[in-house]
Amino acid sequence: MAVLFIVAAVIGRWRLPVIGTAMLIITSILAGGVYPWVIQQFQVRPSEQTLENKYIDRNIAMTRSAYGLDKIKVSPYNATTDAKTGALAKDAQTAANIRLLDPNLVSSAFSQLEQYRPYYQFPKALNVDRYTVNGKTQDTVIAVRELNQDGLNASQQTWVNRHIVYTHGYGVVAAKGNTFTVDGKPDFLLSGIPSMGTLGSDASYQPRIYFGEDSPDYSVVGAPDGAPHREQDRPAGKDTSTETQYTFTGNGGPNVGNWFNRLLYSIKFQSSDLLLSDGVNEKSQILYDRTPRERVQKVAPYLTVDGSAYPAVVDGRVKWIVDGYTTSQYFPTPSSSNWETLRPIRRRPPGARRPCRTARSTTSGTRSRPLLTPMTARSRCTPGMTRTPSSKRGRRFSRPPSSRTRRCRDS
Repeated sequence: MAVLFIVAAVIGRWRLPVIGTAMLIITSILAGGVYPWVIQQFQVRPSEQTLENKYIDRNIAMTRSAYGLDKIKVSPYNATTDAKTGALAKDAQTAANIRLLDPNLVSSAFSQLEQYRPYYQFPKALNVDRYTVNGKTQDTVIAVRELNQDGLNASQQTWVNRHIVYTHGYGVVAAKGNTFTVDGKPDFLLSGIPSMGTLGSDASYQPRIYFGEDSPDYSVVGAPDGAPHREQDRPAGKDTSTETQYTFTGNGGPNVGNWFNRLLYSIKFQSSDLLLSDGVNEKSQILYDRTPRERVQKVAPYLTVDGSAYPAVVDGRVKWIVDGYTTSQYFPTPSSSNWETLRPIRRRPPGARRPCRTARSTTSGTRSRPLLTPMTARSRCTPGMTRTPSSKRGRRFSRPPSSRTRRCRDS
């Protein structure tokens, strides 16, 4: 085509370039659209399974390899229907930990018993885990008492209150998942203000929650030594209206003590109060990007982060555990999948019983926790079924994962 246009420019005749361009357009339409459609409709679709079988097999094999499912060992489970006395004796510890508290429903009970103030809150769905407490495995429902600035009165909804005074939540609340008290309340392992219980107390861990799933967009904290406290800390007790004050002492955010930084962050958050308020001093820090998932994504943008983070007391601090996955779009010939809609493709001989695949939650690696040891959930099958492990239900992958890692963030 380029040669035709050059020749036409020299001799002054444009008939050949026009014809060539028209032929190119017609050929691209026929070769790129019509021909593939004809082949698909009249050759492939009538015998699709036969013609595409080897490609589907290859795609399935590589997809299983990408998700690490090619190494699964399938074992038949031959159940019996004749019960014997003492058959469950070896599973007594497991049976004793059958969860009675539904983490999706018990949040209202936590709020009624442990919220204490309208500016605190618990998530609608709590977290669960199994921990070793005093040498025994204990199923536990756990949450943190986070800040809820929307619970303040309308007269308290000022910039100073929202960004300087009310800056953090307070305390971890944990209850046994497999039992409750005689009056139907959760049997708490850690509760109250100040925190007390089997898992620790205010003296054994830092209970203030500056980083959490419902933290404010930003807070200004810190003050010089000897300066009066300005942050609302916690109630002095359960049955008193007295409040205690506190000053942040950690290193959690950039300093905004100089005018240049204050100006930059005033522009970032579009707030003139941040620039002019006398609540900002030379030792002030600004805390932002405070949700665990957000912080992990900032420092490790190459990870595909799970939608749920859960808290734990580790080495005297409240830390958030976030599941993250390294993913790749270059694994050869797999199919990307939404984990919620993923269904196994099974091939079985005629007359064979249909297998069942059940989920087993697993962890890749270990993490340090005082008195806290994660356990593996087990599943059951009925006669003739097989058991295979799979990943946590509900996770989404934009691409097939190649490995998994965990990140802990301090609260």
